Amino acid sequence: MYELPICDFTISSGWTPGFGFRTIDLVAANTTYPYYKYKISDGGSVDGATASYQFSTDGIYEITLVARNAADCECTKTQKRYQQNSLGTASIDGENIDVYPNPSTGAINITAESIIKTVHVYDVLGNLIASQNGSGAKTYAFNLGEKSNGIYLVKVSTDNGTSTKRIVLNK
Repeated sequence: MYELPICDFTISSGWTPGFGFRTIDLVAANTTYPYYKYKISDGGSVDGATASYQFSTDGIYEITLVARNAADCECTKTQKRYQQNSLGTASIDGENIDVYPNPSTGAINITAESIIKTVHVYDVLGNLIASQNGSGAKTYAFNLGEKSNGIYLVKVSTDNGTSTKRIVLNK
């Protein structure tokens, strides 16, 4: 009887000094197998039970662990990760997108020059904490009152592009 490998892994954020690019640290739940490969949806890959990977651009990436045990049984597990390399608040494509009040006690309002398609909220580690489709209007409101105080990134997609704004939650 062969034991199936365990394909769970954790992703944590890191920082590469001097480069300004965000990195992720990858750690397999079981580190005793002879083969590990992390495949990244941007075309990159890294080998080993524990590894670090550096992204060059912002985006949502899939990270897939392929592990193989001594009996040559293989398993895979995929996780999605939003990677934000900067906390810039500049508009994209010249569109004005306002996220207010900032700081906020929980209630957040968004106004844009064009129709809001989606709103995604991430913590500073890149974890997606809220995701909503837009209301089909140029305004949108939501509440982060149940979240902990801190800095959050609000990614707003419109017909004209996408913009990420930094907000501070201070209840």
